[in-house]
Amino acid sequence: MEHTTPAAPNGQRQLLFKIGFILFLILFLMIPTIWIQDLINERSMLQQQVGAEVASSWGNEQTIQGPVLCIPYVEKSVVDGKSYESDHLRFVSPEEVNLQSDAVSEVRTKGIFNTVVFTTQNTIKGSFNLETLPKSSDIVYQWSDAALITGITDPAAITDKIITKWSNQEYKTMPGVKHSGFCISGFHSPVVLQNNQNSYTFEQSFSARGTTGLRFLPSGKMTDIDLRSNWSSPSFIGRLLPQSRAITAEGFTAHWDANEYNRSFPDHWKDAEYKNQGGNNFGVNFVQTADHYQKNMRSAKYAILVISLSFLVFFFYEMLLKFRIHPIQYMMVGMSLVIFYALLLSLTEHIGFNQAYWISAAAVIALIAVYAFAIIKKAKLIVLLTGLFTMLYAYIFILLQLEDYALLAGTIGLFLILASVMIMSRKVDWYRMSA
Repeated sequence: MEHTTPAAPNGQRQLLFKIGFILFLILFLMIPTIWIQDLINERSMLQQQVGAEVASSWGNEQTIQGPVLCIPYVEKSVVDGKSYESDHLRFVSPEEVNLQSDAVSEVRTKGIFNTVVFTTQNTIKGSFNLETLPKSSDIVYQWSDAALITGITDPAAITDKIITKWSNQEYKTMPGVKHSGFCISGFHSPVVLQNNQNSYTFEQSFSARGTTGLRFLPSGKMTDIDLRSNWSSPSFIGRLLPQSRAITAEGFTAHWDANEYNRSFPDHWKDAEYKNQGGNNFGVNFVQTADHYQKNMRSAKYAILVISLSFLVFFFYEMLLKFRIHPIQYMMVGMSLVIFYALLLSLTEHIGFNQAYWISAAAVIALIAVYAFAIIKKAKLIVLLTGLFTMLYAYIFILLQLEDYALLAGTIGLFLILASVMIMSRKVDWYRMSA
């Protein structure tokens, strides 16, 4: 049986020192990568601030609510033989609502930051039925003081005259929500009701501007919403997803069907019994597919993997090919790997993530190759080293593109890398190597 003579304690200490230093250096280099992640967060917050500035002058994220009908009334009561009269409001939800919205989106730029804004043209049609209203000799409805109330998050962003038709007759629309017990902001139209008439139709049309997202809060027993936009990357959100949708490179269309069970209030209610609960709204966010800062953050989180595999390559070059690589040289290579993320972030803000990634990767790979040639001085080994680093950065790039399968692909990739390292090193005599 063949025996291997253990290396001298000094050789073992040198090998263990080298491994320990590499591990320490990997952990040490995590400090600047954390700084870079903080910088990414800072730039992302700055973009959000710019978006808020654009929204303050263009229009905020919009939610269209309603409409509902508000009818003031006087209720008589007798207490201890004395008659009293109290003022109340009766809110009535529509029987049916059909809302058509055409949103034209665009990207506004301020400095190097982008924000998605839109202008939406809306037409709301529907009907009311007052047959179920409480009626008695103690209730006196003030039919002439009724108002049709429509809610919108940022009414200051309404861009044109609001046209309201009530039973085919046009009424003036005024700002604010009269008797604001149900909507926080919006507009209202005084309408005239008849004591002996229960069915009414309405139609409203208005245009408004907004930023990032458009949402709807249904009010009718049956609500149909049709949304059309030129934006090609929508993100549908809320408690109710569209029943049908079509997305193309030219834009998208979406259709929602909501019923009385999808809202948080009944057919009619008194005073402030029910308020706008917002949580039942739904709609779309106009998403920028190239979320540069999110991709930069995900890339930075792979820094420990890139640095570890890079040092592993140099360590095997040193052990298997008998090269001496000084700890300072490991540190230089590590710093160049960290600089990649700062370079990637700065270029991304100007030319986009994908181009910035490959330009940064090419610059870092070229820098490491030139530096390694001064150490190794063998062109074939440098070509091999360049190929390995190119494969490493290509692997990370693929992981960044596979959002849904990144964990699976990353785990399989790490398993294959570990298997390759174990196969390559299975016959290495580490005792003799340390000597």
